[in-house]
Amino acid sequence: CSLFSITGLALYATVVYNIATSRSNVDMIFNTVILFFVNDLDEKLFTSLRMICPEWLENTTSEVAASFGDNVSINIQYATANHQVKDRQDRRIGKIEKTLTRKSNA
Repeated sequence: CSLFSITGLALYATVVYNIATSRSNVDMIFNTVILFFVNDLDEKLFTSLRMICPEWLENTTSEVAASFGDNVSINIQYATANHQVKDRQDRRIGKIEKTLTRKSNA
């Protein structure tokens, strides 16, 4: 529940910020693209850290969970599972793209 609250609050803050600062639709789209880029960069960094130093990441997330309570621990497990699913999907998409590239070059 807490993870969805944070996501909802971030969405609300993004919409309010875009409406307050954007002078045109182009500005709003530009700001949204930047936010999507930052979000994707955050996910890539999390995935990289999980591959490079999983012990450190587990210790850090455990410390965060301990300082905020049990709900955060559940949300971290949920987020980790989502990243694992996304990684599998990215690998499948990569395989499909390679297959399509090979077939189009043949």
